[in-house]
Amino acid sequence: MQTFLRCGFLAPLLLAGQTAFARAPDWPRLIGGTRTECSQAMTLAKLAFHSREYFVFDLHTIPDRFPSKVLLQSANEGDEVVADSSAFDELDSTPPFPRKLYWGKRLIDGYRLALMVRGHPWREDRYELYVADSAAPPAAVLRNWQSPPDAQVRSIVADAAVTPRIYRTGTQQGVWALSFGNSEEPLDSWKIWVPAADTLREACSIQFHPAGKRTVYLLPHPVRELEHLLDQTMGSGRYDGSLHSTALLRQAAAHTWGNAALRPWAVASRRGVYNTRKQIDAALDKWATERPGNRQLLTAIRRQYPLAERALDLYYQQRFGLVPALAHRAAAYVLDLAYREHYTFSRHDAESHSDAEAKADAAANPWPSH
Repeated sequence: MQTFLRCGFLAPLLLAGQTAFARAPDWPRLIGGTRTECSQAMTLAKLAFHSREYFVFDLHTIPDRFPSKVLLQSANEGDEVVADSSAFDELDSTPPFPRKLYWGKRLIDGYRLALMVRGHPWREDRYELYVADSAAPPAAVLRNWQSPPDAQVRSIVADAAVTPRIYRTGTQQGVWALSFGNSEEPLDSWKIWVPAADTLREACSIQFHPAGKRTVYLLPHPVRELEHLLDQTMGSGRYDGSLHSTALLRQAAAHTWGNAALRPWAVASRRGVYNTRKQIDAALDKWATERPGNRQLLTAIRRQYPLAERALDLYYQQRFGLVPALAHRAAAYVLDLAYREHYTFSRHDAESHSDAEAKADAAANPWPSH
């Protein structure tokens, strides 16, 4: 199949289909707003986008001489919040919900900021950013997750899976916030919030990919076709229960495809792919015997895989200017990892995929320093 692609008429068509995207402006893009907070957030977005972090919202590095100071953000790893004690009081609440409140010490134009951390019985914490009237007590915010909401507080960012970040510019009153959209959506947009009368208002946003388009659709058609076939093997997940394991696998795969399209230097498994390629291939062989349609689908996947790998190879040459040998290695690495992100099979009957091997997966990306 690969010989046919190199010698036949399909390779020029693949390249032709990529030309328009290859010439598109670089990402990220600032949408609206000329305020200094927007340009500062854009500096952070570029740094995050070009980093090797799997998620752009995971980068915590601040450039030298950055004009704003971080007052509140998530810890470098995990869900814990780190807040400047001179700016926020950390208050515990009565369990089970919510579990913590970060209460702004200073007023901003007559109101204060408050971040509520809301626990959940089976999923990650959720974060709510509020502005509270000057006379409002902390209890008013803690009540606000219930219905009806308290009139003394106003929600700015609701039900966020990623902690919003709060910054202070050179002045004591110059506070602004950065929120990260839906963490389940690959490379979702950021929003920048600045002080206004009685609240924070959205000043601008930052996009990391074309609006309204799944990031996998930015990849060449043979790669998209492989992704579609792989997704069909996963099932609906209807009977997964509260763990939602199939949905979580789909999310992991979607993030990897998004990075494959726009940030291939950052493609790695954040959680560590559970199975080796050998284990997955053996499990799929067994799965294929369970019903006729399974065998047909697996045959289609194995027929499509080399077509997708060659298309991705050409895409990396055209879009990112990699030399052919490096593009070939990068395509092989990215596609293998994306393939394995779709599955978690029992390892009891096969060789173990150790934590060390999982870390090696993450470190093996052949993309040059970016």
